[in-house]
Amino acid sequence: MGVVKTAAPIAANLVLPGSGSIVGGLMDSVLKTHSTYSDDEIKSLGDEEKAAIFSKHPELMAELKTKAMELEASIAKEQTKNMSDVNETARAELNAGNWWQKGWRPFNGYMFPVAVILCYVVVPVWAWHANALLTVEVPATLWVIWAGILGVAVYGRNQEKKPAGGTSPGGIMKVIKTLRGK
Repeated sequence: MGVVKTAAPIAANLVLPGSGSIVGGLMDSVLKTHSTYSDDEIKSLGDEEKAAIFSKHPELMAELKTKAMELEASIAKEQTKNMSDVNETARAELNAGNWWQKGWRPFNGYMFPVAVILCYVVVPVWAWHANALLTVEVPATLWVIWAGILGVAVYGRNQEKKPAGGTSPGGIMKVIKTLRGK
């Protein structure tokens, strides 16, 4: 059992990089609130020493499990909030403006690959099959302009999705920063 507790931060870090420090941070948090150790003493303890403390004190282990479940619930709540925001944005887009305002991005997004496939696959295969001397000459500038417009549209759409104030949405990184106290 002690090996599992010692290896938990290391194993967690292998599965999800950065999560080993999350488990270590949770352990530190529990030790700060429920023990006589000072902050400096907790920082100087190694993973094995912390695991030994937790194995000797089941109430600390219970508190660690509680904090881990709270963290998991917080992450789930944040993901739900983010999904709610995405759904709200999609609903607002469906109800806003005329059909062209709502539809030009998806229309261009679908038509670009269709045009590429038609020009460089379908027409040449058909011409070869029909023994026709038919080629499609599309200026490279047209492709660059069209792709550039799509790129700007995607960038603009991403900017529209950002919350007010220009901050990026929360998520797990926000929770990690909160746990680390930064």
